[in-house]
Amino acid sequence: MTKILLGKVAFTDAGTYAAGTTYDRFDFIVTDDSCYLSVKEENKGHALTDTAWWKCIARGTQATEAAKTALA
Repeated sequence: MTKILLGKVAFTDAGTYAAGTTYDRFDFIVTDDSCYLSVKEENKGHALTDTAWWKCIARGTQATEAAKTALA
């Protein structure tokens, strides 16, 4: 039977974002209130706002702002 290498087929938790870290495709990182997925290999030093390299998969900004307002 022939084996076929599929590569990475699941998301990998890469922890908290660090600009100096190299991320692979399907690595996801977290910030204070959001989660981003690397969409390319060798992703290093690209801003999370650069949609050619990152896809936001969970944005918690509104919830974070609402919580701050509720506690004020």
